[in-house]
Amino acid sequence: MLVVTIVSRKLFFWQVNGDYEIVQMLGALATSLLFPWCHLTSGNIAVDIFTDNLPRAARNFLEGLGSLLLAVLAALLAWRTGVLAVENEASGLISAVLGWPVWMFQASLIPGLFLTAFVAVYVAFWRSAQPIAAGGS
Repeated sequence: MLVVTIVSRKLFFWQVNGDYEIVQMLGALATSLLFPWCHLTSGNIAVDIFTDNLPRAARNFLEGLGSLLLAVLAALLAWRTGVLAVENEASGLISAVLGWPVWMFQASLIPGLFLTAFVAVYVAFWRSAQPIAAGGS
């Protein structure tokens, strides 16, 4: 979107109206849909400076606990986002420049957030079920 706006502004003295709104709305959607994949592949940032010296069983427990907390948070965010989308649909809230209904983009975040909660529960129980290697920490 940025490239299209810059090129069209420089070459044709025209710009895409609402480019920031489009990037914000679609960026939020992309982010919500990437959360589950990121957590499933352990792509999230982990600050393990305090847990490096713990036994593997303790680290598995803490990672499982963190995943369960993420599941609760993602489910809570999905629920509250749904409430917000319903309220904004009822009030007729639209975006400032394009006039698009905001509730549709808010509602599109809900599947990704619920999938994040599901994946976090799966990861929490999958990690806790991993056997501890003999002789390892």
